[in-house]
Formats: sequence, structure tokens, C-alpha cells
Amino acid sequence: GIEEGAFTSVSTLDRIKLPARLPSVSASTLNKCSKLAVIDVEVGGLNYGSVDGMLTNAEMDTILYCPAMRRGQLTIPVGITAIGNGAFATRTELTGVEISNKVVSIGENAFLGCESLMSVTFVGGRNEDLVIGTFAFAISGIRLASAKRFDWFGAYVVGFVTAIGGGTMRDVLLDVTPVWMTD
Repeated sequence: GIEEGAFTSVSTLDRIKLPARLPSVSASTLNKCSKLAVIDVEVGGLNYGSVDGMLTNAEMDTILYCPAMRRGQLTIPVGITAIGNGAFATRTELTGVEISNKVVSIGENAFLGCESLMSVTFVGGRNEDLVIGTFAFAISGIRLASAKRFDWFGAYVVGFVTAIGGGTMRDVLLDVTPVWMTD
């Protein structure tokens, strides 16, 4: 695999092509590449693939990692059914995400620290199988509060409200009464 510190001093790398035989690579290794915009994996990857410049599992149906330089509005590519844990974490220039009803799972901390994320739009109708990690969006609220120089209590309140909102959104999409609205 690619070792943890392999790209520590490589600040200009903007594109990487990973070999099909690569056994492992961690998000923390790729996070060292602050200018990385595109990840490609050779065809027939044993453990990984790539779709629209993002790292996926070998089946190319789960986004595992989005490069640091993805900016603006992003539409989740056709064929993707899951967004992995932390897949878009700390993508501070990402302003909007459009997610189709083919996506059935959004992992924990999927959008952690996306300070500029202003909209997440679910398109294509209702998906009763959708599972959203409770904290998929919560930390972005805490980070934004921190950037606005809220004290720890204010940041906690913003994070809590965002978490409740995320859980409520999940329940509404699943046509379930939100927990806080039951007796």
C-alpha cells in the first residue's frame, strides 16, 4: 500500500493515477496533497476504482474519498449508491451537493468540516432505503461556528441543532416520525 507519510512534502501534486493492484491507501495519506484535484485508478482495480476523479471501491458504487481541490457544486455521479465515512470531510470549497435517489447510504462524518457547504439536494424522488449517518452534517455546523468565532457553548449549540436537523431530515425522508416528536 501507500504508506502514511508518502506525500508529506508534496504540496503541488494535483493529479494521481493509482495502480490497479494497490492493496491500500488511507484518506490521511491523500489529505497531505492539498492541491489534489483528480484521482484516477487503472482499469480493473482490485480494491479501488475512480469515478469523476474521486476514489471509489472496486465496484465503483461507493465514494471513499473526494480530492481536496473539489470546489463549488458537485453532482454525485450516476452509479454511486453510497457515500463512505468521511468521503467529503474538510472539502472547504464545496458549496453544494446534489444526491440522486440511487444513493442509499451516507456514512458518518461524510461532510465533516465542509464549511462552505450551503445546500444538499436530494433529487429523483423518494428513497425509502436511504440511511444517513447521524453526524454526517453535524460537524460542519460546529466548524462554521468556530470560523465565526463562537465560544465553545455557541459552537456546541450550533452542532447540536445541526445534528438534530440531520436526524430529523433522515427520519422525514424515511417517512418516520422524528424521535424528538414522539411521547
